[in-house]
Amino acid sequence: MICCLYKYNMNRLAISDDLIHFLTIQRKKTYKNQAVAIESFIIS
Repeated sequence: MICCLYKYNMNRLAISDDLIHFLTIQRKKTYKNQAVAIESFIIS
């Protein structure tokens, strides 16, 4: 990953955009899973 960033300096911004997008998706998934876990805990 890091070597790719060095190799494609011109695409650095595009790659970091993809990375931010990916991390945002992961965070949303985590929030969703936590919300479901909390709901099921309250119900049980």
